[in-house]
Amino acid sequence: MKRKVIILSLSAVLIAAVAAGILFWQSRDKAEGPVQAVKTAQKTQPEKPPEPAPAANPAPKAEAPRLRFGPKNGETLVFRFESEADTEIDFSFLTPAGMPGNKAPQPGHGGSKTPVKMKASGELRLKYYDLKPGIWNVAAVLSDVEYHLNDRKPIYAESLIYPFVFKMKSDGFLSNFQFTKGIPSEAEQFAKNILYTMQTAFPQEPKSEWKTRENDMTGQYRAEYALVSTDAAQHTAVIGKRKLEYLFTSAAQSALNPLLSGSQTRIEKTQTDITIPLKGAWILTLAQQETVSSIAGGKEWSRAAGSFSVRRLEKDISGVFPDKFDDLLAKLKYNPAVKAQYYATDDIFDEIGANLDINAALEMYKQLKEKHPENAGRYAEKFFVNYLRQHPKACFDLVGIMDKDPKRERLDQSTQLILWRLITQAGHKEAQQAVIEAVTDPKFSDLTHIRALAYVHDFEHPESFVSDALWQFYKDLPASPDEQTQQELKNMTMYALGSLGSDEKLNETIKPQISSRLVENLYNTQNPQEQATTLAALGNYGGEEVIDSLEPYFSSENEEVRSAAFDSLRRMKDPVAAETLAKHFETETSVKVRVAALRTLKSMPPTAEGVTWANKTAAVTEEPEEQELLVGVIGENLKEHPENEKTLRELLKKNPDNRVKREIYKYIVP
Repeated sequence: MKRKVIILSLSAVLIAAVAAGILFWQSRDKAEGPVQAVKTAQKTQPEKPPEPAPAANPAPKAEAPRLRFGPKNGETLVFRFESEADTEIDFSFLTPAGMPGNKAPQPGHGGSKTPVKMKASGELRLKYYDLKPGIWNVAAVLSDVEYHLNDRKPIYAESLIYPFVFKMKSDGFLSNFQFTKGIPSEAEQFAKNILYTMQTAFPQEPKSEWKTRENDMTGQYRAEYALVSTDAAQHTAVIGKRKLEYLFTSAAQSALNPLLSGSQTRIEKTQTDITIPLKGAWILTLAQQETVSSIAGGKEWSRAAGSFSVRRLEKDISGVFPDKFDDLLAKLKYNPAVKAQYYATDDIFDEIGANLDINAALEMYKQLKEKHPENAGRYAEKFFVNYLRQHPKACFDLVGIMDKDPKRERLDQSTQLILWRLITQAGHKEAQQAVIEAVTDPKFSDLTHIRALAYVHDFEHPESFVSDALWQFYKDLPASPDEQTQQELKNMTMYALGSLGSDEKLNETIKPQISSRLVENLYNTQNPQEQATTLAALGNYGGEEVIDSLEPYFSSENEEVRSAAFDSLRRMKDPVAAETLAKHFETETSVKVRVAALRTLKSMPPTAEGVTWANKTAAVTEEPEEQELLVGVIGENLKEHPENEKTLRELLKKNPDNRVKREIYKYIVP
């Protein structure tokens, strides 16, 4: 049986592939930002006593320089990296109990280990953008990557060419990774591993020895550093780094197999030698050797040994990154190759579903769900999404089965709703065709039309034919329907159309067309109900370019229309949206509409302009419901705007309504 293996740790912690909980069962799960520690996690102790510090004589503490990185705005760096690792993994620990063909290991037992050899090399290219004093946004891209697992290039390696960004502080810590939308999570983990292995953390004060807590893709660990030497002539320093122990590992938190809850990762060998400039952007060279093992249920289920090295190159990469960081962020929103992932499947699930028709696949789904009640059928759902990607035309058969089961005699309502969601997770062209056919084809029941409209929002990369079909369906519905069902279909179609153009979607090419259609519909109707519905759809859309088109509706005689005009701003990130809300709030006399406006402000992406206005307004409004909402805006942004605490305490002095007090105490102590 073939195994789809994701080897994550380029620093020799190759078991991080499983420790990250995404080996193959979780390979589609997304996670943003650095790994966070879990307070209740059990510490994993090193198998051997810590090795002595590097043999070289460390610099005297009195002479230790204050180490800091200091890149210049716009500075670029190029690194050459190379990594090799040999890992042995007992895959029976990674396969959920109850999966066909798997024998779950018992304490002290397990299957045989499978060897996995990883070899990777390439270039890492960076560009720094000033953010705050001592903090930079960093643009990154991998280039000329050669990456093989057991002498085979993984499919996801094709996605390593896409740029990503992260934050870097002058003390060397990295955080806030953002990747091109839609790339496989395996590719994200590969890139993170390179950066986390290169992370070199400095103390706050000049020291020749210091300890840190850091994250990598295995979990959180304690490390110790020693300043080995400095070279005044070359303006460089040599630093030794050693991992001491893992405080938390992702494998121990994984629900993949009960035995993994007690898994311990032991550091058997570790040494990293780093050369840094005493004044400069980042490291010059780094070489790491490491050996680790993992034990669960009394059995060693993984062992890994490997090396990682990186050196800085003198290379001109002008033109690789844009001049403005925001331009790069915009580029991350669209990946032209993302559609390929909707046909990517898992070898193990492929073997289960290879010879099943849709009816047999539904039975297998039920069986797997019954065997995994503790995770609400998570593996059953992964199997079924894989089945729909393995057999794309099965989406049409599935829609037909659910349409012919209106009384939910074969599939209960909960199961049907889950299956609609799984069709949208399959995501490919055939899935979208099946759902849009369920919306528009009169052979289907009204219930099927409504269900399909409720889930068409969820497609991650909607094709243009989906928005075209929805728009035509909307126009073909009766202009003034008498039946409640027809009105519901009309409203849902408009809401869905707006959602398909939102920033969360991966197809930027259909946004302008959706925007123009929504504005066209807004201008072409005098019906207040249809105006309100279209404004709500524009709220789903969230593009700032339509703000000017909204202006007339803030002064409508109809309260519902005015409320919807405020609601149409809720996804807009531009400060102009907050300014527009503030301007029209000041002239609004209806308490109902003012409350709707503040609910919108609370759900909007926070801006300095919006938070400042909320502070000012909270000080003058006397309506408890308005105060409560404003406190929510102020409190939720307290971390970024600590000056907000003063506003909250001033409001407390006025002895506000008890609801307002309770809201304030969510964010500050009495």
